[in-house]
Amino acid sequence: MPPVGRRNFLTLVMGTAIGALLPSRRAIASAYANQGVNVRQFGALGNGIANDTLAFQRARQVSPILYAPAGTYLVDTIVIPAGTRLLTDGATTRFKQRRGIRGDMRILTVTGSNVEIGDCTLEGNIATDTGEQRHGLMVAATRETGPISSVRIGNINGVNLRGDVVYVGSVGRVPISDVQVGDVHASNVLRNVVSVVGGRNISIGHISGTKVGYTHLDMEPDEWNAPISGCQVASVQGGFVQIAGQTPNSAIDGVRIGLLNLEQQAARSSPAYPPGLKRSNALELRNARSIEIGRLIASGFTGAAILQIWNPGALPDQYLHSGQADLSDCCRGPGHNAYIQGSRRATHLSIDNLAISISKPGIDAVRDCKSARIARVTGKRPKGSRLIAQTPPMAAPVALAAGAGAAVLVGIGSQYWR
Repeated sequence: MPPVGRRNFLTLVMGTAIGALLPSRRAIASAYANQGVNVRQFGALGNGIANDTLAFQRARQVSPILYAPAGTYLVDTIVIPAGTRLLTDGATTRFKQRRGIRGDMRILTVTGSNVEIGDCTLEGNIATDTGEQRHGLMVAATRETGPISSVRIGNINGVNLRGDVVYVGSVGRVPISDVQVGDVHASNVLRNVVSVVGGRNISIGHISGTKVGYTHLDMEPDEWNAPISGCQVASVQGGFVQIAGQTPNSAIDGVRIGLLNLEQQAARSSPAYPPGLKRSNALELRNARSIEIGRLIASGFTGAAILQIWNPGALPDQYLHSGQADLSDCCRGPGHNAYIQGSRRATHLSIDNLAISISKPGIDAVRDCKSARIARVTGKRPKGSRLIAQTPPMAAPVALAAGAGAAVLVGIGSQYWR
């Protein structure tokens, strides 16, 4: 998605020096209603010292189109209502939240439909703030906002945030749909790079980050949120990813991810989230009806590359397909016995090409799936390692027809390796 910047809208003509007087809304409303206004004409300094919150509020009263040129805008929070276009100079337009604000205030909060936000950098105060909900950018449909749709957001860079960089979702199961977000990068964020907690037709670009406290991508709606349907992500490069509806009523369906390139992260956020929390697996799944991953790369995890979590009452059939899976050096810690740990009650696994390297004895490639299909396999394993296994072994293994060099099994404990 191309960045939304100054070039995409009519060049602004700077007004007279601001001095101590701000422009009158009545005097300039008609002139700027369609062109937009430069927030510096309304008192914003962009020097990272003065509080520019009121300048953005005054500018929005005049025009739905705002232009924030390069600079560091110190703000409490900026509320972006329906129909707003916030144009920027890319990552050099920086919004920094003021220290010491009470409550869970987000830097940018979208409260309506038909909103457009340009590329920008969002900076928080991870060391001095409290809580975990001080997100950089929040798009949430609530009973107060009503349904939200048609939101376009550029590339977002999050720095020192005590929350998530981008949070998209529903509160009280209010509908949210058609949200597009560009690339999202994090540097020292307490919680997630991207959170999706409900919504339909959500599209996100490339997700990456260093010093991430919890996950690089967290899809985790609960009963209070809406289900997730139709979420596309270009790629995730980093550590732990979670796609986990908390109940069948908040299930996840139609997730498509181009690339998951995951490696266990040694450096966590500072401070850590929360102290002592450790995630050992690369990808955890729960109540996800359908997930499509173009390519999955997972290496260096103390736990599994993929872990299916199933609890009584959860969805009985959950489908995961990957075109290419490259798995190595997983299950490094005690108690982890399979690179892909499924559930006999739920997991339908399909992999077109599996490249796997297992070095520890007693570690299987795949365990405990309701059904499993692996079309092609390359790699190495120690003696006793099984390609598709079931624990405890079932009395009557069932094999399904497959192409050359394939292993297609339903709930069995036999060894297949090509």
